[in-house]
This record gives sequence, C-alpha cells and structure tokens, in this order.
Amino acid sequence: MITHSKSQRQKAKRRMKYLGPAARKMGRLEKARLLKIASRAITKIILGKLSKSIPPELWNKEAFHTKPRQKPRRAPALKAVQRRPLKRVSRKMAKLKAYYYAQRNEFLAENTVCQVHGGRCIAAECHHTRGRAGSLLIDARFWQAVCSGGHAWIHDKVADARADGHLCRPGQWNHPPRDAETCRLEAIIKEITK
Repeated sequence: MITHSKSQRQKAKRRMKYLGPAARKMGRLEKARLLKIASRAITKIILGKLSKSIPPELWNKEAFHTKPRQKPRRAPALKAVQRRPLKRVSRKMAKLKAYYYAQRNEFLAENTVCQVHGGRCIAAECHHTRGRAGSLLIDARFWQAVCSGGHAWIHDKVADARADGHLCRPGQWNHPPRDAETCRLEAIIKEITK
C-alpha cells in the first residue's frame, strides 16, 4: 500500500480543482496519471501555452478564471528640479536699504563726534536706540553717531547703556511710537518699496 504524506495529499487536492467532474469519477490509478499530466499542463496553461495532453472536456474551466496578480504600481520618479537660490535681500528691502544708507551717510557727515566717548573718537557707525524694525530703520530721532568701540560697549553693557540713554526702556525695543512722524515715515517706506 502506498502512503502519501500530508503535503502530497494537499498538492493533489489543489490539482484536483483544475479537473472537471468527469475526471473526478475516474479510478484511482487513472486519476493519479491524469493529475501528473494535469500538473504539467496547468503549468503550461498558466504560462500561456496550450496543452493538448488532456482533453478539454476534462478541464474545470472556472478554476482558470482567476485574475492575474498585478504588480504594485510604483510612484513615478520625481524629476530633478533646478531651483534658483533665494535672494539674500528682497527687491523691496534693497530699495529701502539704499534709502537708509543715503540718510545714514548724511547723518554721520553732520554728527562726527562719538556720543558714547565724547570728543575722543570720530563717529563711524549709526546706533539705533530703539531698534531697526519697520519705520525705526529710517527714523533719525532714534539714531546716535558712535565709534565702533562705543557701539560694542552699548551692546555689551546693556544696563549701563540704558542708564546713560543709549538704549530705550524694556518693552520699547523695535516698537515705533504712534505719532505723526512715524506715520510720515511709514508713508515714505510705502512710496520707496512700490
């Protein structure tokens, strides 16, 4: 007596689904021979080749109407986009800075003495006592002509500079006052940056 392992019986069952009801009524030896031929034929049919070794009436045609496995779609490859580097200064800010540099040079030409060290140094830089945000950048009311050493001292010794009047009170930094002069300067900025 021939004994079959569990895996052989499972394989035979799987092969049997491809055979029609007429083939299932055959004897054991005929069925075994037919299954051997069927396993080869099934492989050929699945691969798209026509097999003539088993007559068509013995096939279970519904078993072959399964959908073929589809390959998963890959996302299309992204094209390399050439990007322009960002400008360091925008067009509007460049216009505003050009106006500011002209105003600053006039201010330093009029005020040549350092306001931190007095008559000992020549002023070379413009210190903003309330910051540079918005209209404060071009607001000459809050500018001081200082030398580079005096400017460094103001930013290093904040408490002493605040006591001497070189820096504004806490909470006023980068906040322009709400007055007519600030409105006039904001109108100038809008006109420049058109």
